[in-house]
Amino acid sequence: MTPSSDRLCESKQVLRQRAGQLRDMAAAGNAQRDLAEMTEALGAILRRNDCRVLGGYHPIRSEFDVLPLVDMAWQAGLQTALPVVTSRDQPLEFRRWRVGEPVRQGRFGVAEPLGDAPVIVPDVLLVPGLAFDSHGGRLGYGGGFYDRTIAAFDEQGRTALTIGVCFKEQLFEAVPRETHDRRMDCILFA
Repeated sequence: MTPSSDRLCESKQVLRQRAGQLRDMAAAGNAQRDLAEMTEALGAILRRNDCRVLGGYHPIRSEFDVLPLVDMAWQAGLQTALPVVTSRDQPLEFRRWRVGEPVRQGRFGVAEPLGDAPVIVPDVLLVPGLAFDSHGGRLGYGGGFYDRTIAAFDEQGRTALTIGVCFKEQLFEAVPRETHDRRMDCILFA
């Protein structure tokens, strides 16, 4: 590693810690947040982009709970899916799932669809993270799963619309980026 890459990694680690604390506090006070505006915005994005398959996530820790948004997409006629970690260095695989169906605990304690759920390819992804900025910058946990997944979609010619989802407390002026870090197409926050 070069001195500049060491500083960037250190900067990311400091921001991860701070953003995680802010997210925890926001999640603890989330009971009164209104999802109506966020649901309306996502619905408009899905219609405008003629989306057919939405890849969501099952929240862990204090991540923003997108399950009501995933359910709204299902009710609007989209197929919905959750990610599955197949290996530490591989892109995520998405399996069809709708809110209310059973899940199992996958790698890293993440809830995922049962093993017989069909693999489907989303054309829109709801992406969790610790920090986001107004330029589409995103800081995750450091595993690179979403960066690899988005890169693999691009390499296969399967461009997916990427939507970062967070609490407003997770928005920062700038998120440190490395060359492999993928930008979000837009950010939805409550």
